[in-house]
Parts: sequence; structure tokens; C-alpha cells
Amino acid sequence: MQGSSEVPCVGWLLYSFLFLCLVEYARVERGGAKLMMATLKAFALLALVAGAAAYDMGEDVTLCWATPSGGTAARENCDGSKVEWTSAMPDPFYGRTDYEITFRGTIAEKGSFTSHGGLTVDGPTEVTDGTEKYAFDFVHGNIHSCVRTVGFCTPFISNTPGLAVHTPSDKGNIENTADYPQQKRSFEFKNDFFLDVGGYTMIAHVRWFDTTGTKHDMARAYFVNLVEPPKPPPVFKQCEPGEIFVAQDDGYCEPCPAGTYEKENQICLPCEFEYYNDLPKQTKCKKCPEHSQVMIPSGQTTVPFLLKTGGTQLSQCACNEGYFIPEDAEEMYCEECPAGFECKGNGVDLHIKPIPLSDRCEDMCMDCPMREEASSAASLSPIVVALLLAMSTAVKNTWTM
Repeated sequence: MQGSSEVPCVGWLLYSFLFLCLVEYARVERGGAKLMMATLKAFALLALVAGAAAYDMGEDVTLCWATPSGGTAARENCDGSKVEWTSAMPDPFYGRTDYEITFRGTIAEKGSFTSHGGLTVDGPTEVTDGTEKYAFDFVHGNIHSCVRTVGFCTPFISNTPGLAVHTPSDKGNIENTADYPQQKRSFEFKNDFFLDVGGYTMIAHVRWFDTTGTKHDMARAYFVNLVEPPKPPPVFKQCEPGEIFVAQDDGYCEPCPAGTYEKENQICLPCEFEYYNDLPKQTKCKKCPEHSQVMIPSGQTTVPFLLKTGGTQLSQCACNEGYFIPEDAEEMYCEECPAGFECKGNGVDLHIKPIPLSDRCEDMCMDCPMREEASSAASLSPIVVALLLAMSTAVKNTWTM
């Protein structure tokens, strides 16, 4: 939406009310010409503020002011001239961060002249009042940033109490490119931008002079809340062997704990089943004695032990099934189970003891029923046996008759 010559109603009402108050004050106090002059200056300031209220009320428009040579700035109809933001604004927009912001100023043209009386397009052509008004087509382009809670943000520094940033100005001549040929009367400005965290009204300000010597200022606003920037990642530090770099806060080195070892200064890995580490800050693990691994009791006899990584003590190394630790051993080692014995965990502790196979058989073997019947028959007396045989023979003869 382009700028309008109409001043918002709220701005005019504010301006009119304050002006009437100042005139009444001058009349009552009768301060003479000096007080009246102060009143008129205040009137001019209020006119600027009221005119600038449009984008502070949320309107996305270009606002324009004209200042005749030796005269006072006043709002004017932009009549097609405009300022546009050409940067894609960051999201999120961080405070205390360097950005390059671009915006474009374009001067409208009617026939062979601008609506404002013409604009030089041939570089330096005239010096007026000791200033190079025509050294460039666009003599000034920069960004003003104002605190949102303090007044309005205008292109005029002395009339902007909440001004927070006034970037160095850029300047240049009308472009003549494929995208922006000379007849478009346009130029893109680049400004470096840096501002603290907070809420601001940013305005892109473009200034130029027409051939009558009148100064023209254009501005367009962008409302922004600059937020805290993310904390930069810590600088990597080369740690000592057995330590890893922790990328938190400012970055620090931390030793690998017992049961682990350091790998490539980046990670602490747990010791494998056949290894343990009883000290921190190690680059490799210690090996369990032969035929043993780091295990824990399972609580059952079918699978008495469970393998475990990250062992922290030699005592966590347990002999594999078929091996045991001799009771008189001065240091931990695993010996093969002797003949006639069985070496198997009980699921309760890690210390395997050889158990004689005969003891194991007594626990597991039972007399079978047939053996019991045979034993009972053998205990019958000879007389009972003879009677049983006689009865058997009599039955047989009866069936054969």
C-alpha cells in the first residue's frame, strides 16, 4: 500500500489539541514574540509527529516529507514514490547480532518529469549553497531505529526522542540494469545493522533533491522485537588422555569414569565383558583373568550368570562354567574343574566350587517302581512260593481236560 496525503485522524486530533493548548498558554502568559515563536516551532514539530503516526499505527505505507530550500519540512503526497524493504527479515531477529539490511528507493515519474519537479539523472550537475545537492541522485539512505515505547520514529533526528540507531548513510545514482532500467528511477541501499535486544520501529530513510532545490524525505517502517541471540558453541579444547570434551557452558574436559575408557577425545565407552576398569581417566580397559568374564548372579540355576559391561572391579570377573577359583589362590585365576567334579554356578554368588559328581547323583537319582516290585517278590517265604506254583499247575490242567 502506497503513502497517502491524508494524516490519520488520531494524529491530527493530537496535533490540534496541543496546538490550541500552546496558543492559550501564550495568550495567558503574554510572553511576547519569543513565546509565540516557540509556539510556532512546537506547532511545526507536532505537524511532523502527527504525520509520522501512520506507520506507528500499524500501516504498511511509505511516508513522504518535503522541505523547500530555507523552509520547514511538511508532509507531502508520495504520489507513487516509495521505499521498499528488499531484505528477507530474519526470523527470529536477534539482538546484538550483525546484519546487512537492504531497501530500495524509487522516485515516481510523470511524463519526462517527476511529480516533484524533476530529478537529475546525470551525476554532479550543480552545487547550490555550498552543498552538493546534485552530486548523487539519491544523496542519503540509511536506517533509523527507535524504541517503540518512546514517541514516533521520523527521518528527522532532532525530532525523534526515542532514536536508538542511526546507521551510516549510503548514496548512489539511479540504476540502469536489466531489472531496473534508468526510467524506473530506482536505487537499492545496503546498511549494516546492529542493535540491542528490545522492541523497535525500524524505518528505511531515503533522501533526494529535485531541480528546484526542494529536499524530499521518504520512510517506511518495520516493527521488530529483537530477541536474545543463542549462545555460541564453545571452542573445542584438546583434552588429556582419558578425558573427553563436553560442549556445555564454555566447554570443559571431563575424565571418563571407572568402568569406561576414552576414545578419540569424544566419548567414554564401557569396558566389554572380558574387561574392567577400577580407575577413572583411562584410555583402555584391564583384562579379566583367562577363562573369566565380568558377570553378575542371575538368581537361578539354569542360567546362573549374566554378562555385564562396564566392570569396575577385578572381583566382578567370574570364572566361566567348567572352571573355578582355588580356595588357596593368592590372586584371582581360574582353574579347570577336576575329573569327577562339576563346576557350575548356583545363581547366588560368583564363586564356583567343584562339586563331586557322586553328590550330584544322590541329589538327582531315585529308585524305579519295577525294582521295588522285584524286591518285594524276593522277600516271600519258600512255602508261599510252593503254594503259588501248585495252584498255577492245577489251573493249567483244568483248562487242558
